[in-house]
Amino acid sequence: MEVIVQLENGEKRIENLVEFSEGSLEDLCERVSSNTGHCVETIDLSTSELKLF
Repeated sequence: MEVIVQLENGEKRIENLVEFSEGSLEDLCERVSSNTGHCVETIDLSTSELKLF
């Protein structure tokens, strides 16, 4: 599963989170946090877009 990650400064990038396609949203947030060093603020499931802070 690929998600679009939007950082606080507006920068967007794609993160590949294949291993969590079956996981919970908590797992997804934890994975993004460990990959980027940012916490997930919002998740838009319709666009697979995450907003970080």
